[in-house]
Amino acid sequence: MAILDTLERAKAAKYRNEDGEEVEVDFLPGLGEGELDAIEKDIGAPLPVDFREIAKACGEIEGFLEPLDFSGVPLEMPEVFPHGHAFAGDGYGNFGSWIACLNAKMRPRSTSPVTTRP
Repeated sequence: MAILDTLERAKAAKYRNEDGEEVEVDFLPGLGEGELDAIEKDIGAPLPVDFREIAKACGEIEGFLEPLDFSGVPLEMPEVFPHGHAFAGDGYGNFGSWIACLNAKMRPRSTSPVTTRP
């Protein structure tokens, strides 16, 4: 399944919090080419096709415990994440708990580890 198909399924899904109450999830507008180019410059590597596609379609997702912000921040841990990009926190004030190692050269074809339940 293509990453944009996964995004569409995520948009159509219903979400509930830990108390079982339905929560509203907002999918905000995507990032522009200039923003994506800036991320490439920050991490020092070309972005994977799937990340570029999803970030162009949706720049941030709000409504979960912490927002998922694909513009994120570069991560300064080259020994662990040589091209790290932090894009979400853990709900306890620790931004950078969700990290992607973004380097198109490390993933030569477009694949995505993101899945949603039908």
